[in-house]
Parts: sequence; C-alpha cells; structure tokens
Amino acid sequence: MIKKIVKGLWVFFALMVLAGIAVFASIAYGWIGYMPPVEELENPNYKFATEILSEDGKVLGTWSLSKENRVYTSYNELSPNIVNALIATEDVRFTEHSGIDAKALIRAVVKRGLLMQKKRPDAWKSVGTLFVCRT
Repeated sequence: MIKKIVKGLWVFFALMVLAGIAVFASIAYGWIGYMPPVEELENPNYKFATEILSEDGKVLGTWSLSKENRVYTSYNELSPNIVNALIATEDVRFTEHSGIDAKALIRAVVKRGLLMQKKRPDAWKSVGTLFVCRT
C-alpha cells in the first residue's frame, strides 16, 4: 500500500516537472505568446515615446509631450517628489514589505475569490461621488 502511494507521488512529481518544461518550452518557441529576443530586452528601442497601433498592429502615430520624445533618465536624476508620488498612489506600504504585500494579497483573494466582488470602474466612483445625496 505504501509503495503504491510513493510510486504515485513520484509519477505526479514527474508529470509536474514535465508540465513545467512544456510550459517554458512553449513560451520559448512562441507557441503560447510572443517572447522578444534577449538582445531586444537588453537594448530596448527608445526611439518613440508612445506608439498608437491599429488593430492589425500597424503604427498609426506616436505621441509625446515634447518634440524630442523621451530621453533616458537614471534613477538618481529623478526628483524625489516623483518617486514619493508614485509610491503614494501605487503602494503605501512599499517600504514595509519585500516585494509582495501579504495584506493586499490576502485582501484581494478574499474580495475577488471568496466574496466575488468586482472592482468598480473609476468613472462609476466619480458618478457615485458627484450624485449621491448626502444628508
């Protein structure tokens, strides 16, 4: 009985390893989705600021606030106010965790998974704020 359980666990483990290899191979060969070459990831093209694409992938135009498009800026050249504003809007507890906010993760699982709540779009929030009568 024990040998059957152990054998079953080894078979399960082997199948999981093979499934992992299959997933990584599928990504590497582009069967699941596009994976850019390492050279493109290491040396991205910063020629355009924002590209507007049509449904078939053709570039309709580019958009930038300046005529020179974007320029590379190192982290040290950024204003601390920009960094603090980003942290304040995205992750208030940014300095308190190592990369995964356990509180937010548990909250998301409970709200989305267990309670099946969906996030309201920002437009609905604005309408609710503007038109709800407060007494």
